[in-house]
Amino acid sequence: MRQTVDIQGYLDSVNLPWGKLFYRIIWHNLDVKGKKILDFGSGFGITANHLAKKNDVTAVEPNEEMLVYRWHEYDYRQINGGIEKLRAMPENSLLMRQWTCSAVKM
Repeated sequence: MRQTVDIQGYLDSVNLPWGKLFYRIIWHNLDVKGKKILDFGSGFGITANHLAKKNDVTAVEPNEEMLVYRWHEYDYRQINGGIEKLRAMPENSLLMRQWTCSAVKM
């Protein structure tokens, strides 16, 4: 069963001071430059956008409504869909090879 999500309420909370602080704390603890990053469940693309400053980012978000409010100051690839989109990609595609290799290394 599909749940309804209060997109506007979520967006409002993200834009409040503590919402912005939340992301700043996360970003402060991430030291990634020159990486290929898969942001799965990217929401409004806030973290994907931030990481795209210095990285090659692919963001995946199943909720089309959230993508209407997507942050995209920096260039990154946005895919609308969920795990089924990743499963449908050929295993030899560049994204899937990089993602699989990164997952194995962790």
